[in-house]
Amino acid sequence: MNSTPERVCIQTRRALLWMHILNEPMVALYTLLPFILVKDFGAGAFEVSLFISLRPILTFFSYFWGINLSRKKSDLIPNVMTAYVLAYLPFALLSITGNIWLILLSAGFYQLFYKAGLPGWVEVMQQNLPTQVRDNVFSLSFVLGFVMSGTIGVFLGFLLDANPNYLRGLLSVFALIGLSNLFLLKKIPRSPPQESTATPIQKRAHFKTALKDSLRLLRTTPDFWIFQVAFTIGAGSLMLMSPSLSLFYVSVLSLSHAQITVARFLFMALGVIGASLFWKKGLQRFHVNRLSIWLLIGFGVFSLTMLMAQMHLYFLYLAFLFYGISQSGSHLVWNLSGPIFAKGHGSIPYTSVNLLMVGVRGLIFPMLGGIFATALPTRAVIGIGMLTCFIGAYVLHKFYAVKVVPVESLPNPGRFN
Repeated sequence: MNSTPERVCIQTRRALLWMHILNEPMVALYTLLPFILVKDFGAGAFEVSLFISLRPILTFFSYFWGINLSRKKSDLIPNVMTAYVLAYLPFALLSITGNIWLILLSAGFYQLFYKAGLPGWVEVMQQNLPTQVRDNVFSLSFVLGFVMSGTIGVFLGFLLDANPNYLRGLLSVFALIGLSNLFLLKKIPRSPPQESTATPIQKRAHFKTALKDSLRLLRTTPDFWIFQVAFTIGAGSLMLMSPSLSLFYVSVLSLSHAQITVARFLFMALGVIGASLFWKKGLQRFHVNRLSIWLLIGFGVFSLTMLMAQMHLYFLYLAFLFYGISQSGSHLVWNLSGPIFAKGHGSIPYTSVNLLMVGVRGLIFPMLGGIFATALPTRAVIGIGMLTCFIGAYVLHKFYAVKVVPVESLPNPGRFN
């Protein structure tokens, strides 16, 4: 049945809003897992580093799932649906055992396939939603999802303080809620199949070919390269600090489940909600690389304020407020960078490179952070991350002030399209 552009837009917009809401229960609980592993399972720096490494390292493999879509764009919705099933099903089936290694295995599937569906989903949004509508609904869905995850997160903190064993059942239930997204995806109208413009050799592309394509895209798009450098500094610093932060919360601050969830969800949500409109307006007025510099400053301020939490827990809540402000912009900029840099061409290559770079960072920074967490005081590692963000922001500001290449003037990366 043919669908009018207005109907396609409405149904895609509705699906995006509800999918964010239905994903948030798992996102809320998953966010707490590093703290829970330390507090309730006695995990050390190695286990926490391994857990934190799962998302970026497995995103590296998600890249190849996405890059295949650039050659076969007619299977976008089935691709996203398959990714959702593979992401949530292990949590639904395995986590009820309560075994830490099965939980880590389920987390691996979740991170691998949840990100694997992202390029297809971003491409669906680009095809079905006008730019202004896409930016507005994406920002709104992020805020609504965060309000829900904040409410659920605070409730989870008190619930797990009462009985940590509730974790097993909650992971399974929230996974089933995530799987209900399949019904929403089925209702999204599909765009007419697009013939692939890739040559037969490209269709048989393997690991080496895909990497060459991505390197070419970075080489021919200087502003996109600067964007990746900025996110590598910011995200790499957060990954480096993450194992030490989990240990810092338990061994230095002696936080309860309720305290960490109030800080992580209530105050971070206030930051996200309060700053979301400003980031959206900023995205309309400024280049994404300008905004990326401010993201680095924000994450540096978060680290500095977290260190001050040793003096009083009020600074813990203030730190997560700053983190929410920065994370709101990071989420919007990172997820919409593909369509922004694509400039009307296919966004999948850009989104896939984003995934590739997440994987590259994941091969280095979390395990390096685990080594630092065992060799240095947790305060020192947080301080290193803080300085890296501030220095990175200064260097990028100086570089960007000297040479900026407008995206509109850049050549089209033809091999991807």
